[in-house]
This record gives sequence, C-alpha cells and structure tokens, in this order.
Amino acid sequence: MRGFTLIEMLIVVGIVTALSVVGVPNYLNHRQQVAINSEADKILAFVRDAVSKAKSQEGGEVWAIEFVNNGDNDYYQLRKGGAEGVPVNKTYLGSGVEFIEGTTYTVTVLSGGPNVQILPSADFVLEAHLRTKNGNFTSMVSMDALGRGWLGQP
Repeated sequence: MRGFTLIEMLIVVGIVTALSVVGVPNYLNHRQQVAINSEADKILAFVRDAVSKAKSQEGGEVWAIEFVNNGDNDYYQLRKGGAEGVPVNKTYLGSGVEFIEGTTYTVTVLSGGPNVQILPSADFVLEAHLRTKNGNFTSMVSMDALGRGWLGQP
C-alpha cells in the first residue's frame, strides 16, 4: 500500500493555491460585471416600457420616469399621471450596484402620442449612471429627447 509523500502533497497544495490566487479575483470581477450589466439592462427595459406607455397614452395618462439617488436605497420608478402622479413599479437597484454622479433625484415627464417627447426640453437627455459599490465597473443608460434608449459607458 503506497500513499502520497509530503513533497507530493505540498506540490498539490501549491498548485491549488496558485490557481486560487488567480481564479478567485477573476471570478469576483466577472460577477460584478454581470451584476452591473444586468441592472443596466433592467433599467433600459424599464425606460422602453415607460416610453411605450407614453406613446400609447395608456390609461389616458401622462407618464413620468423617476430616478432616486439616496445612498444605500437607490431606486427608479414609473409615475402614472406625470411628475406628481401615483408611483408605479418601484424598483430598487440590485445589491452591489448604485447610482453615481449625474444621476441625482430626477423626474422626467413623457408627453404622449406616437411622437413621444421628453418634457420640458427637446434637448434633454435622461441618463442613469451606475457603478458597482466598489467602483470597479460602471455603466450608463441614456434616453434621448425622442424616447430612444441605449446602454453605454459614462
């Protein structure tokens, strides 16, 4: 009956340690990248849904998008009835993701009809700036004055 020698065990432990030193940070970075991309995709879908509601004038209402950057409880929501309307679909950002500069408390009203416009200005661009809480990754969701949304980097 033959077992492993101490030298063989130390070599295996050294190889596993070396792989862990390289692999764990890469895995953690990948998880953060996936988290921020997922959150940006959710916000973009939210913006597109809001624009769709405004275009169809769903419920005969004016719609508004609201972003709230208040520390640990950042969220976004849709308002039925304009800027002062009833909040609908309040969604908190996922853990590990937060709004950063450029995304302060914002309520953006969308006028209705097939040519939806952001009020009050045709030059206004809505932007939500995101980052992981450790600051390693950032993303940005934008919407132009005609309600077209896209993802990008700040």
